[in-house]
Amino acid sequence: MKTTILTALAVICAGYAHAAVIVTTEKYANTTPTDGNTWNKFTTIANLSNTDYANASQGHATFSVPTDTAAKGGGTAILNNGLGQANENSSPGSSFFDVNAPNRYLIDLGSAQSIFAFNSYSWHVDARQNQAYTLYGSTTLLSAGSGIASANLVSTGWNFVGSVTTSYSTATPGQVGVSFTDNLGGSIFTARYVLVDVLQAGGSSFIGEFDVVTVPEPSSVALLGFGLLAACLRGRRRRLP
Repeated sequence: MKTTILTALAVICAGYAHAAVIVTTEKYANTTPTDGNTWNKFTTIANLSNTDYANASQGHATFSVPTDTAAKGGGTAILNNGLGQANENSSPGSSFFDVNAPNRYLIDLGSAQSIFAFNSYSWHVDARQNQAYTLYGSTTLLSAGSGIASANLVSTGWNFVGSVTTSYSTATPGQVGVSFTDNLGGSIFTARYVLVDVLQAGGSSFIGEFDVVTVPEPSSVALLGFGLLAACLRGRRRRLP
């Protein structure tokens, strides 16, 4: 029923709704919780998932570093296990790169998917808690490397999704979460390949997890419905004589 209603709204409001990618970030600074649960404390973004499309348990996605330098710490194997780090300075539970060694993560989802959210999570005692990267997507890997090493990814066929640079105070350890979503609750992009272009000057963040969400949350479905309806009403008012 919800899908039918949203489809009808989308048809009625065609030309009125203008979706946009929004980036939400949050820091959880209490790194010594008393309830034994080291993660899942975020309140404004989704918490770590072990059932998202890219999670290792789902068997869909592969993670790699398509450049010469390998990821340090736990490499790419820990990026989709749904766990995150065990503490604020866990090298084996983190994936990171050396200082001033620009690198990229490539996520192959196995087939083109409509992506409703892309989330990343980091945890560190100091500067590497912050995250800085640009997100790209593509439905095809066009050629050998598909321009993965190019300085201008858009010129080689990659679609720009969004960029984030968090700047939380590093005076205290913290978990930092980043979430790319749609302002109307819909899909933010369609891709088989997702490329995370890590931006770093003082060393990349200690990433513990990437989540790729291909099914909208119930709250997102409601948001999409309200967003489409509001856009429809605004558009109709503008067109009234």
